Amino acid sequence: MAEQFLLLFFLHKILLKIGWASDQSDRVNVGNRHSKKGVSMNKWRAQVMVKWAKDAPKMDNWDWLKEWKEVSWAGSTMGDWDLTLWVDVKGPEELESFVHKKLRAKPWVVDTHSTWVKEVWAA
Repeated sequence: MAEQFLLLFFLHKILLKIGWASDQSDRVNVGNRHSKKGVSMNKWRAQVMVKWAKDAPKMDNWDWLKEWKEVSWAGSTMGDWDLTLWVDVKGPEELESFVHKKLRAKPWVVDTHSTWVKEVWAA
């Protein structure tokens, strides 16, 4: 039980840091829905995992990510994937367009895996 509490505690801290969670002070009640101030309940957000090619350039400067307005956060990862992106899109079709027309157009990207979510309620 204590391990689960610690896991949830640290997960909440991470979500706070990337803007996916907050304390109650920035929530407003909209009818029967709760919404974060300034965040649309109709907005889709996705996590995209990226695998580099073996000959990918060493990344010292990540400013190239600024060319994509959809990307709100990026992090270098270890393990099977090399990069994680948080992507704000209007729906699954826009996510697929971003992944296949923009991200995979980079010659050093060899594979991607994405999941998406639409907030429907928040405490």
